[in-house]
Amino acid sequence: MSKKLLYISMGEINRASSRFRVFWWKDLLETKGYSIEILPFFKNLTNPLPRPLDIIQRRYLIQFELYKKLKEKIDWADVIIIQEALIAKKWVDYIKKNNKKLIFDFSDPVHLNHHIAGGLSSVKKWEYKNITLPRFQHTIYNSDVIIVENDNLLSLADARTKKSVMRGPINVNYFKPIRKSSNDTEVNIGWTGSPGTLKYLKPIFPALEKIGKKYDNVKLTLVGAPETVQIKHIKTEVKKWTLESEVEQVANFDIGLFNLSDNEWERSRGGGKLLVYMAVGIPIISSPVGIGGQIVEDGYNGLIAKGIDEWFSALEKLILDRRLRLEYAENARLLAVNKYSHQAYLKEYTSFLEN
Repeated sequence: MSKKLLYISMGEINRASSRFRVFWWKDLLETKGYSIEILPFFKNLTNPLPRPLDIIQRRYLIQFELYKKLKEKIDWADVIIIQEALIAKKWVDYIKKNNKKLIFDFSDPVHLNHHIAGGLSSVKKWEYKNITLPRFQHTIYNSDVIIVENDNLLSLADARTKKSVMRGPINVNYFKPIRKSSNDTEVNIGWTGSPGTLKYLKPIFPALEKIGKKYDNVKLTLVGAPETVQIKHIKTEVKKWTLESEVEQVANFDIGLFNLSDNEWERSRGGGKLLVYMAVGIPIISSPVGIGGQIVEDGYNGLIAKGIDEWFSALEKLILDRRLRLEYAENARLLAVNKYSHQAYLKEYTSFLEN
């Protein structure tokens, strides 16, 4: 009889990491006979209070709904999988006291999440020292299995703990290539993200501006960027990200962009958008920092670039060579299916659940 799995996901299905690492696992594992329940750590607020009261509102839901449901489900579950959430130490102890296998799965360096808030204010220093880091260390220490996305995170696991790198995984049945017209001479350079992550693309704006000056058949599509973004010389379209439109929007790119700053957080973060690019079959240009250098195979599924001159050269190379774009695109899709999909990881993943 297959086991009963209780996931504590970081968020609901609209949160990319939870969608990839929980909700889409659920879809596949249920076909294999597993019974699955999902408890989101952060829930979408249907009637949010004004800021900063919404923070208190979310914490109330965690304290009085999430933990209550965990207590109700603990006898039912065989395995508890925590996806990125840092639950209170006493609840980790509660899981272990009830002799449940504990898997901790995280795609971003959540032990460094004080950096997200933009620095080390006195409040954030206190929160990091007294809440974030102790919870992370306690969860790591008590986990039977650690699953990460970035190679740089493996060293955080205890030597006695089973551990694995699983990138994505990407749902290749959801993200698929679309047929593009061979007569279309326009080259669509694309990026997808959020208003807060556009800052990582800004260092390569000069290369994009230079491309726009030289090639009038090129356009730039930014999905999820602020509407106010301005890049000189290149035709730019900003599109709102929605769960319903993301596949079509990204699949219409001819080239996907991925750039990271070289700092502690970025070297260890996940690369979901890289896997989305690959699954829909588009070539990538990426900086070598962190996950970019781990997923993008230079000259196979894309190009690695650092510095404005290299970024310009890489963009120009793919703009001018449609055949090369198609070759990289095909290779990217094959990698996504054969190496980074849920099906590709299924045997290893279920071995952690069963053994």
